[in-house]
Amino acid sequence: MKKIIFFTLAITALAGNVFAANFGAIAVDRTDGFVYGYSIDQPSMEQARARAFDECSKQGGDCVVELELSGDNRCGSYRTIDSSAGSAYGWGKAANRKIAGEKARIECEKRANGHSCSNHVWACNSEEDSHETAPEESTDIDRNAIGQAVTYHYDNEGQWAGKFRIGEIVQMRIEGSGSTIYAHVKYKYLPLPGNERSSGFDQRIFTINIDNGSYDVIHMDDYMSGRF
Repeated sequence: MKKIIFFTLAITALAGNVFAANFGAIAVDRTDGFVYGYSIDQPSMEQARARAFDECSKQGGDCVVELELSGDNRCGSYRTIDSSAGSAYGWGKAANRKIAGEKARIECEKRANGHSCSNHVWACNSEEDSHETAPEESTDIDRNAIGQAVTYHYDNEGQWAGKFRIGEIVQMRIEGSGSTIYAHVKYKYLPLPGNERSSGFDQRIFTINIDNGSYDVIHMDDYMSGRF
C-alpha cells in the first residue's frame, strides 16, 4: 500500500499520531461478497478483528478478516462481483473512503472479466481530532413518508429489487434541508422467494428529493458504515 515519505524522523513521528489510536477491520465470505461484517473505533486490533468476524458470521458466512484498519490507513474498502459470476475481488486501504474505494474498484475490475464489482463494503475509523457532532435533524419532515419512500425504492427500483425486500427499518437519521435530504438508514433485508440467500442487516444512505410534500428516492448509496 502507499506510504507517505517524510524527510525527518521527527515529522514521521508526528504524522503517525494524526489519527486516533483506533482499530477497525472488515471480514467477508470470499465466496459470497454479499456476506460481510465490519468494525470501527475499537480499542485494539484483536477486538476489531473479533467484532468484524462475529458480525460477518451472524449472516451464516464462511468468514475471513481481510482488512485491518489503523493509523494512516483508517479507511478500508472491499469489492466483489456477484457470486453467480465468479469470485473476483479487490480491496484498498487509505486515509479516506474515496481513495480506498477507488483502489478496491481498480483491483476488482482487473479480475472481473467485464463483470460489475457491485458488492461493496467500506468502513472508516474516526479521526483523533474530530469532535464534530451530528447535524441537527430538520423538524419539518415526515419520517413515515421517508420510510415508505426508502422501502419502495429498495424493493422495486434499487440494486437488489427482485431479490430482497426491506423487512424492517431499524434506525434512521436525516441530514439536510430544503428540497434534498439524506436518509441514513439501517434496515433488515429479507430474501424473496427463489432467493436462497439469508436475511441480514445493512446500512445505506438514500438521497431523497422533496416536492410539495412528496418524497422520492433519487439515489441509493453503496454499503455504508455510518453512525447513528
